[in-house]
Amino acid sequence: MAKVEHAKPLVGLLVLALLASACKRREISVYWVDRPEVESAETPEGSELPAKVQLPAQPPTTWQPVEITGGPRVASFVVDPVKPGTESGDMAVTVFSGTVGGLLANVNRWRGEVQLPGINADQLPEATERLQSGDHTIHVIDVAGSGRQTLGAILPIEGETWFFKLHGPQMTVTANRAAFRDYLAGVEVVVGPPDQAQATPPPDAPEQPVLRYETKPDSWVEEPANRPRVASFKIAGEAGQSAELAVVALSVSSGARLSIVNMWRSTVGLEAATEDQLPGLVDVIEAGGQQFSIVEFEGDQPVTEAKNKARLIVVFAPVGEHTWYFKLTGDSDLVSEQKPALLEFLRSVEFGTSP
Repeated sequence: MAKVEHAKPLVGLLVLALLASACKRREISVYWVDRPEVESAETPEGSELPAKVQLPAQPPTTWQPVEITGGPRVASFVVDPVKPGTESGDMAVTVFSGTVGGLLANVNRWRGEVQLPGINADQLPEATERLQSGDHTIHVIDVAGSGRQTLGAILPIEGETWFFKLHGPQMTVTANRAAFRDYLAGVEVVVGPPDQAQATPPPDAPEQPVLRYETKPDSWVEEPANRPRVASFKIAGEAGQSAELAVVALSVSSGARLSIVNMWRSTVGLEAATEDQLPGLVDVIEAGGQQFSIVEFEGDQPVTEAKNKARLIVVFAPVGEHTWYFKLTGDSDLVSEQKPALLEFLRSVEFGTSP
């Protein structure tokens, strides 16, 4: 069977936080976005100029800048915990092409991360707050559950969607509400002539990660892989269970940092682990001649109408210039059943990049 090849532009998700290897200040302030031929709903009527997003020059004093080396983030911060020695918060500013599913889908995604049920379109106005930056609207949400909290903001502009997400322990995020609002108040969307846009060019596009595989299990249904995913599969169980495999590659090198592991734990409703517990949570396996780290967590509360618990398996490894993540999540029984298939799939994959 011919190899199947996947290539996606290298930007990354909101789901893999704090992957940079060192905490260093990086000056980021202005980003130009070319205005597309199809006018966005957020484009001021009659405007023929490109838009730019200007971030605040100085973050709050409790936010420590993290060096950005790749992925979708254009700014990243570690947020000091309220209680020393406990888990820090994570503040990320990311940008994606297009609408990325739209406002409702992204609000429900953030609600799901803190174990809250989704809402419908009629409930959206009550669940979000609208702020203005020039002629553009910033949609703000504040959601909490299972000891976790997310302050989020979504800014659609011409051909792009910007996300501002402060996530972490509820005590720490709540204490940073005012700082988050102040940061948003400093975000500006302005327009300017094309010659100015050319004077501040974006960085060269990095190489795209490419995943090739010989075959996959018959029960895995491949779906379009919107950025930051390189590949995406839906899996259905015989008893109506569901699971999903997402493949993401980021141009950063990272170990099993506590903040990342705790982020994954939070997606299945588990409490944060401590630094002392971390070595016991991460195993090392070999598949296809490549060493991978693997974590596996089952939630302690039912998360579906069928009263099933959720399970998460993440297998990851640095390969060349990228760190690859294979995230299998869904119904606990189905994810456990699919674990051997995931490991067999890893034995057949090849990693690469394309210009």
